[in-house]
Amino acid sequence: MFKNLINYKIIMEIKLVDVKKEIENLSSDIFGINEKIQVKNIKFLKINRKNINIYFKINKKEYIFRINIKGLNNDSYKKSKKEYNKLKIVEKYNLSDTKKIYFSKKGRFCSYSYIIITYVKGKNIVLNKKNISIIAKKLAKSNNTKLSFLEKINIDKQNYNKLISEFKIKETYISHRCLDVSKMYKRIRKNIEVNKPNDINKDNYLTHGDLNSKNIIENNKKINFIDWEYLKVGNPILDIAKLSHSNKFKTFEKLFLKEYIKNFKKIKNVSKKYFFFKDLQVYFWLVTSSEYYLHLIFEETKYNLYDRKKIIKDILKNYKYLYDKGYIDKKIESFRKILKI
Repeated sequence: MFKNLINYKIIMEIKLVDVKKEIENLSSDIFGINEKIQVKNIKFLKINRKNINIYFKINKKEYIFRINIKGLNNDSYKKSKKEYNKLKIVEKYNLSDTKKIYFSKKGRFCSYSYIIITYVKGKNIVLNKKNISIIAKKLAKSNNTKLSFLEKINIDKQNYNKLISEFKIKETYISHRCLDVSKMYKRIRKNIEVNKPNDINKDNYLTHGDLNSKNIIENNKKINFIDWEYLKVGNPILDIAKLSHSNKFKTFEKLFLKEYIKNFKKIKNVSKKYFFFKDLQVYFWLVTSSEYYLHLIFEETKYNLYDRKKIIKDILKNYKYLYDKGYIDKKIESFRKILKI
C-alpha cells in the first residue's frame, strides 16, 4: 500500500552482481538443467514493505529471487522459510502457477536469507461478469482445500480476535501521537463490532490472506492468484472484503457473492459476514493510513519518502465511507482539523 515504507539500508547493500554470483554458484539441478548456470536479464523487479524481488532468466525460463526486507537476522530466516513452506502447499494443491525452486538460510555472496520462485507473467485482471465468476469459483476452490494435519499445524491461524489485536496495536501508536483521534477511532471500531456475527470464528478454511486486485493477474486467458506469502487458515470472507477496496469491484459485488455462495456452501450467512468484514477492513485501512501519516509528521527524518498526498487521500476516502455508513458522527471537516490534514 505504501511502497516507500522500507529499509533503504538493506536495499543499498543488495548488489545485482552479488545476487548473480549467488545464483550461478547454486547446483544446476535446482533449475533442472545439466549445463553451467548462466543468469541473464537480472534486474530489480519490485521493492515493497516486506521484501525485495529480483527478476532473472536461465535458459529462457523466468524466476524471482526474493529477500525478506527484515535483513540479516533470525526473524528474516524464519519468515523466508515459512513462505517457502507455504509455497509447497500452494504448489501441492495447484492453487497458483507459482512454483518453489530453492530456499537458503544465508547466501554465500548475498548474505541474506532468500527464496527463489518461478516468475508468473500476467497483467492486472480486468473486472467483468465473466472474470468475476471465474475469480469467485477459483477462490471457492482454494478455500475448499483439504489440508493434512501437519499442514494445518504449520500454517498461521487468523481469527477475529487476532484481527482485533492487530488493530489495537495501531490504535496504541495513534494514541501516543494524537489521543483525540485515537479515542474517536476506538468508538468507530466499537460501533462496527456491534454488527459482528456470533459465529465469526467458526469458519476456518485455507485463505489467500492478501487477495487484493493487484494479486490477481491474467495471462493467456487464465486467471492466477499470486503472492501467497500471507496464506492462512481462517475466515475466507475476509479475502473477499479486501477485494472490495477496488472501486470497480463494487459494480460486481452482488454477482460475486452470488457466484461464491453457489460454489462454496460451507459458510452460513456469507452476505452478513461479508458486509461486516468489509466495514472492518475499511477501518483497518483508516487506522493504517493514519499511522503512516503520523509517522511522517513525527518521524520525518526516517519516513520522509512517504507519499503524503496518497496517504491523506486514503485517510479521507476511508473516513468518508465510515461516516456515510453512520459509524461516525463527526463531519469530515472537523476530522481534518483534529488530524491537521
